[in-house]
Amino acid sequence: VIPGGPDNFWDGVVAGWNGLLQALAGAIVIAGVVLPWLIPVAILAGIVLLLVRGARRRRRERRTALTTERTSETDDSAHR
Repeated sequence: VIPGGPDNFWDGVVAGWNGLLQALAGAIVIAGVVLPWLIPVAILAGIVLLLVRGARRRRRERRTALTTERTSETDDSAHR
């Protein structure tokens, strides 16, 4: 028997169950504290995502234009 701990197996089970319930209650409180922060964070994440996608799209369009331009120059020089 651990000093200050449960005296037998069933007392240990009850202590474990009570500890689990206290942990769940703490998790609910933490969720309540975090919840108001989720909306602004989600909005900022959406803005960043849109900016990154736009930058990738512009970069891809630029590469496609350069590739098309190089291909047409190669085709023109082959016909000369």
